[in-house]
Amino acid sequence: MNLRALISSDESLMQTLLHDIELFTQEEIDVVNELLGVYLHQADQKDYHFFGHVDEQGALVSFICFGPTPMTENTFDLYWIGTHPQVRGQGLAVKLIEHMKQSMISVKAKLIRVETSSKELYASTQAFYDRLNFIEAARIKDFYHDGDDLITYIMRVE
Repeated sequence: MNLRALISSDESLMQTLLHDIELFTQEEIDVVNELLGVYLHQADQKDYHFFGHVDEQGALVSFICFGPTPMTENTFDLYWIGTHPQVRGQGLAVKLIEHMKQSMISVKAKLIRVETSSKELYASTQAFYDRLNFIEAARIKDFYHDGDDLITYIMRVE
């Protein structure tokens, strides 16, 4: 697997990947596409960074989107991360997080923030962040919908 920054020719590969990741709703796909459009088509932007793993056949099989949190010093948001169901369990998401952390260290960032849903559907996502030593820093009850809390995780990068 080749880990690299996404480029314009990856747009269609990203669409395939997003639709293959069963957790993503159409609304979420639309948001990812909006950020990807800014990243790919606004050369001077510094808000979003997209990286992914491309397999031997040229398919995009995982991706991450992160960037500096507006109006903060040394804090980054992990906006999106996803892995194709057929390659889950191979450590690709962990490698993406490690790559993000190294990118942050190079610009002296110290804190990662990520938000997710409390729905049972996202239990594996929550477990993933727990395994990587993210800490649940906040929870807002019924944020997305009744019974669906917003969970904010943080990780210090030193």
